[in-house]
Amino acid sequence: MIGVKNGNDSLSSPLLVSNPETNVDCIEAIPSFSKKTRATGYSKSSKRVLSDCIASERRNEGFGYSKSYLRLSLVGYCMSFVIFGSQVSILGPTLSALAKRVNVDESALGPLFWALGLSCVLSGAPSGWLAERIPCHNMLFGSLMVEAIGFLFLPTMTTLSSLTALFFFIAGSYNFTNSAVFTCLSRQRPGSAGPSINLVLAMFGVGSFLVPVAAEAISKRTGSALGVFDLVGLLSLISAVPFLFLPSPDRPLSMLAGAAVLEERMEEGEGEVEEGR
Repeated sequence: MIGVKNGNDSLSSPLLVSNPETNVDCIEAIPSFSKKTRATGYSKSSKRVLSDCIASERRNEGFGYSKSYLRLSLVGYCMSFVIFGSQVSILGPTLSALAKRVNVDESALGPLFWALGLSCVLSGAPSGWLAERIPCHNMLFGSLMVEAIGFLFLPTMTTLSSLTALFFFIAGSYNFTNSAVFTCLSRQRPGSAGPSINLVLAMFGVGSFLVPVAAEAISKRTGSALGVFDLVGLLSLISAVPFLFLPSPDRPLSMLAGAAVLEERMEEGEGEVEEGR
């Protein structure tokens, strides 16, 4: 099972508590740190609990995730980036087929590349903003579904304007996929996400490499490379399904976001009071 590991595994939350007693103290203490200590300072017991929480988080012993959850999630992220690499590279091997589909010369398909670049620029900031405000697996599911539906319908477009408009809409989802995956990884593996991010980025290269091969094979078999859009769309749909069931990683505890500042203040002796105050 891939959920909480605190006696029993469950799908309800991916958080794994390996040191229940210490972390219960941490979780119960967090609200009091934010509300009470501004006026009363830190008691010795409060400082001790906070220090224990910080040390536990830094060792990654107190808060973590079950191995099966991490592995399944990482496979999903890798598949998302295989698809992402395929989508970014898909125009090259399909340009001739698209030109025939909309009855224009290949040189007239320049707006597709403008649409790709402009859509990625415009979606950059909103994707990062949204990733901090909604569960990242929900966001990843949404972006993959946009890509799935978009690419399944793209070969049916018969005019350059409709083709460009749909491709602009699809390309806007790329940054949402990026932001969702990287946000999830940073929450699942605080301080140690580097190797996983490198693996995910390598999958982008795999997708970029495979899509021309797939387009060539489909073209030889069917007479048109447009079938590769259906293939990528179906893979996007399949990749989206697991994120309906895998819970999103929890946002880091608010106390830990300011842990370094609080620790510095304690070390400097700001706001110290006697125990029991």
